Amino acid sequence: MPTIRFPVWTGIAIALFALSLLPLLGITHKEVWGDEILTLIYASGHNSHQLFDTLFRSAKPFTSATLHQFFSPVGSITTIIENLLNWYPLQSAPYYTLLHYWMKPFGNSNAALAALSILFHVASLPACAWFCFELFGSCLTAAIACLFCCLSPLHVYFAQEARPYPLWILIFFLVNAIFLRGLKSRCRAIWILYSALLVLSFYTSLFALPLFAAHALTFFFSWREGSAATSPRRFLFSAGAALLLFSPWLLSFLWNWSREGHLLHQEVEWMGAFSPGTLLQRLGWNALILFYSPRNPQYIEAGEGVNLGLMLPSLLAIVLILIAVVRTDRDEKGPTRRLLLSLVATNLLPLLYWDFATGGIRSAIARYILPSLLAIQIMVARSLARAIADHSIAIRQLAGALLVILTVTQLLWMAQSFQRPDQIDFQLARVKAFLKNEPNSVLLMNIRDYRRDMAQGGWEMIRGVSLAFDLDPSIRVQRFYPQKKFFFPKGKKVFVYDSTESLEHLERLHLRTTAVTSDNLWEVINPTDKSLTSTHHTA
Repeated sequence: MPTIRFPVWTGIAIALFALSLLPLLGITHKEVWGDEILTLIYASGHNSHQLFDTLFRSAKPFTSATLHQFFSPVGSITTIIENLLNWYPLQSAPYYTLLHYWMKPFGNSNAALAALSILFHVASLPACAWFCFELFGSCLTAAIACLFCCLSPLHVYFAQEARPYPLWILIFFLVNAIFLRGLKSRCRAIWILYSALLVLSFYTSLFALPLFAAHALTFFFSWREGSAATSPRRFLFSAGAALLLFSPWLLSFLWNWSREGHLLHQEVEWMGAFSPGTLLQRLGWNALILFYSPRNPQYIEAGEGVNLGLMLPSLLAIVLILIAVVRTDRDEKGPTRRLLLSLVATNLLPLLYWDFATGGIRSAIARYILPSLLAIQIMVARSLARAIADHSIAIRQLAGALLVILTVTQLLWMAQSFQRPDQIDFQLARVKAFLKNEPNSVLLMNIRDYRRDMAQGGWEMIRGVSLAFDLDPSIRVQRFYPQKKFFFPKGKKVFVYDSTESLEHLERLHLRTTAVTSDNLWEVINPTDKSLTSTHHTA
């Protein structure tokens, strides 16, 4: 009786599936941050203005129990879409709707929120493999690309967040794969499916527009050289139908563009200006997060200067990527070459131009160049797969060693990152951890009027809500009005969060403060002046 051997590719598929579940291990250490708070608000059927008006327009304190009333799913799909169109048109209607019905049975805990994203993350592996197989017909390339999806900081952080990016990554792989299949086929059903996926991609992220531009360029040049099996009429009909179905949302977004453009301009001013001298560092950071990240890959602070500790690995990542891009341009042919290079160019180049023209930093934030990074990831995987299959033993050994080094580095990064709080706002996590050990206290925050200063005041409120999200319900959070008299509540510890103006006001009242967590949280010392004490908290 012949020996039955376990198929190698089946074992690789099982190993990749197991690796794709690793983000589950880090959920217990993760903090809910500002953008996730906004996601919860809109997915629950509310909007940020309702929340802020209720919590921050008066001096009335609130607790995490009050806050969670806004995160309980209410209303219907119509309510969610209406709120997004009026107040948050840049965001994804499909994801918010799915999250709304996900929270009804599973709740809004960190684990429940991340579970939906991890589900999309796991589903993106076969989609990535299909895309790679349509591009190259190579199982080895597909396996390496899926390995990057499992271990790359770019994917792992997104897989742990209540944000639409894992869903969009899944759709990105699917719509590209079906587009390539359509180029090789005259089947009408394929182009109908392409049109449906393109609509879903548009509604999931406005960055599907550069994706569509890459498809249009690829089809046009493929048709001109005769490598497209289908007719232009079929592609134009499918694309036109998708754009027509997306036009209501797009027109609504353009209708609100003046308001959104003003907010984006304010955010650019707040986050810092773009400097040509930091261009290499920013691009290096975005290159590095495909393989390794010492902190959350979504942000790189404006004007932070040259980070020598990241310079060498960033340069190595850039070299690896440049080799992959050059090899793609040199070795790949037809639609494969055009699509991958177009995916990078149609997304990255407009953002770089915008940064130079407006002084922004959009090209330094990973989620804004996600199509480019995903295409680069595929090119690096293809480059490594070609090297591993090379006739030269030295090249095969070098490529294999590099792949092992990347895998081990990513596993070490993951093990380290899962042991610390979310890195988007490490100080906020430290403040929250401290307050969890101080029940029955009062937290004061000097928050600006977000209606007059949405970029700064709105973000301060989001940070305040994020801070209060899972505090002890006995801790009262209150907006602090420096222009009004403050009465010290008896029997409670009082803390002031992140406000120089508040500290100056307390000093004028002869109240002493002491820092308890770096420069972000101060405890107010009990006053000796009896006129400053009260049995209740007013402002």
